[in-house]
Amino acid sequence: MKMTPLDISQRTFQKKMFGLDEAEVLEFLQIVASYTEELIHERNTMREALRDKDLRITEFRERDGVLQSTITTAGNMAEKIRQDA
Repeated sequence: MKMTPLDISQRTFQKKMFGLDEAEVLEFLQIVASYTEELIHERNTMREALRDKDLRITEFRERDGVLQSTITTAGNMAEKIRQDA
């Protein structure tokens, strides 16, 4: 079951005669909700950074392919020039 920080902070409990201190439970839930919200924000930031890094890697791989092709073409041209000379 997925829970959001809002689900945690709005969670209510049944009251019993010798139950837990309601204020303490609510305070704890608020702390957990805040921490969960921070973790979600951090995760989303990391996902975006990862997406940016993946795009850059793809771009570098494309450039590498072009450079390899250029080097091969230059080598072939140099060999042809040697043969013609």
